[in-house]
Amino acid sequence: MKKPNTILVVDDDTAHRSMLRVLLAEWGYEIFEAGDGSTAIGAVEKRPFDLVLMDIRMLKVSGIEALDRIKSFNPSIPVIIMT
Repeated sequence: MKKPNTILVVDDDTAHRSMLRVLLAEWGYEIFEAGDGSTAIGAVEKRPFDLVLMDIRMLKVSGIEALDRIKSFNPSIPVIIMT
């Protein structure tokens, strides 16, 4: 059996994160969540993801800052920025 693709959903809006988790899980993806950019960076450093969906506007570490750090750690990971 094929292992499901993993997606990291990054958004400081809990409701938006939850909606994406439910929808993507129904489509067969394995979903991980991060509520801020710092947590997302740590998650990417700990395990591989097939895709990162990330809000651009977050407190503490913005989506752009997190994108730069994630890409410096793993340049090949696809990241989709949401607004």
